[in-house]
Amino acid sequence: MAFQQDLSHHSDNFSVISQHSRPLPPDSERYIQLVERNGEKMVFNPTGNSAPSIQTKKITVTCLRLELGENAKISIFDQLNNRPDIKELSIYAGNPMILLRVG
Repeated sequence: MAFQQDLSHHSDNFSVISQHSRPLPPDSERYIQLVERNGEKMVFNPTGNSAPSIQTKKITVTCLRLELGENAKISIFDQLNNRPDIKELSIYAGNPMILLRVG
């Protein structure tokens, strides 16, 4: 069963990126929270001389264990890659790990 929460009564300054199942307790190694808030509206990462202003985003990732790399069990990279609107990304992890392929 999917877990859903009504956030309509909250401010428009943030949104939940995704919630696929029942929430995990914050002390679980699989716990990860992604919070997306609106930043400034500005010309950001322009692709030409007449680039329009876009709504930039501030994203905060909070977790106990974070793996970054090709073989990561939970990949935040896939969710955030190719997002030209991210102006600020903050990561708070108790145990950050970078997985590198050698050879």
